[in-house]
Amino acid sequence: MSKHFMIELWIANGFISSNQMLDAEGVGNEVWNELYWRSFFQDTETDEFGQITSFKMHDLVHELAESVTREVCCITYNNDLPTVSESIRHLSVYKENSFEIVNSIQLHHAKSLKTYLAENFNVFDAGQLSPQVLKCYSLRVLLSNRLNKLPTSIGGLKYLRYLDISEGSFNSLPKSLCKLYNLQVLKLDACYNLQKLPDGLTCLKALQHLSLRGCDSLSSLPPHLGKLNSLKTLSKYIVGNKRGFLLEELGQLNLKGQLHIKNLERVKSVADAKKANISRKKLNHLWLSWERNEVSQLQENIEQILEALQPYAQQLYSCGIGGYTGAHFPPWIASPSLKDLSSLELVDCKSCLNLPELWKLPSLKYLNISNMIHALQELYIYHCKNIRSITNEVLKGLHSLKVLNIMKCNKFNMSSGFQYLTCLETLVIGSCSEVNGFHEALQHMTSLQSLTLSDLPNLRISA
Repeated sequence: MSKHFMIELWIANGFISSNQMLDAEGVGNEVWNELYWRSFFQDTETDEFGQITSFKMHDLVHELAESVTREVCCITYNNDLPTVSESIRHLSVYKENSFEIVNSIQLHHAKSLKTYLAENFNVFDAGQLSPQVLKCYSLRVLLSNRLNKLPTSIGGLKYLRYLDISEGSFNSLPKSLCKLYNLQVLKLDACYNLQKLPDGLTCLKALQHLSLRGCDSLSSLPPHLGKLNSLKTLSKYIVGNKRGFLLEELGQLNLKGQLHIKNLERVKSVADAKKANISRKKLNHLWLSWERNEVSQLQENIEQILEALQPYAQQLYSCGIGGYTGAHFPPWIASPSLKDLSSLELVDCKSCLNLPELWKLPSLKYLNISNMIHALQELYIYHCKNIRSITNEVLKGLHSLKVLNIMKCNKFNMSSGFQYLTCLETLVIGSCSEVNGFHEALQHMTSLQSLTLSDLPNLRISA
């Protein structure tokens, strides 16, 4: 089970709340950790950043929990159609069959139902929410994926705090969604056809988490999202051209977690970029992207704009930049202060003339440089102890490279692809103990003016 999901369920059902020191998520983490230390949970899994993502409940604990909660909890799989009594508070339906079967479960006795989880694992199946669910007015948690429509009557669930309708095939949402004034979590992940969110979304003053991952058809977000003062996570923000849609809407939001800012070519000035206050947000994952169009080509001060979007350094685990048209990256991208950064992606930054000083990032494990090296003029590789070579495919793309400096890479060796560096003027290789030859590459480096080789104990140069 997902650790984050369990904590969200605790909060939505009112089992935990904030205290003077921590918000509700922080308290939930402490409770989960306490249960883990007491061996209630086991078989934990972590992501690439070392964070616990999922776990299993110990068999004995699971049996005990089932026994204690038998009167209030009900879990059903596939064709099992349970009898939902008046005492049931939490219902989970895991299915691989049609919506018709699940929707045949009788809920008219469940007047006090608080949790309804209906996960559909059939990727070819889509349907509608049962009308019976929409009459469970005490619901706090509603999860139902792969819906083809969200009915307008959803607005009647006044106490709803958690709504997950991910993987839906709908292209819009009803305005009545904006009547869920107690809603804290709204998840719309992988709703690929979703084109628009209701403009009245800013009425949801209690909203803390809005997840839009994979909603690629969205071209804009509702205006004045900055009015959602309780918002803590926002997976995606699309910059617009008009007031209410500008980047400054992020300025007053105390965001954390993951954030993807799209359409940065619409930012008019450095001052506008600074108003977003990115450096004050405790983000773990940040992606900044520009659309490559006429607007991005005409954007002034783009390098200063990226500089102004410097994130808060602590606990930033991954960062990505896409479509950037500046010639140079700002210093913060390779700052040693990013001590937790383990993943960096630089994609489609075709105008960049040099790479950041990546060797200064102490925790970097994953580096993706895609579709951007054709204009690269200088490349420095320092202290990369596990790098063995530069692939021929990459070397073929370095048409404009003039300076190549490789130092203290103990496992690095030359490849035949170095013959493609016909514009290279300066080559420096030092303290690379595995380098043993040049594969006749030097004779193809017709522009080479300076060659420096040092501390290469296995180097053999044939006459």
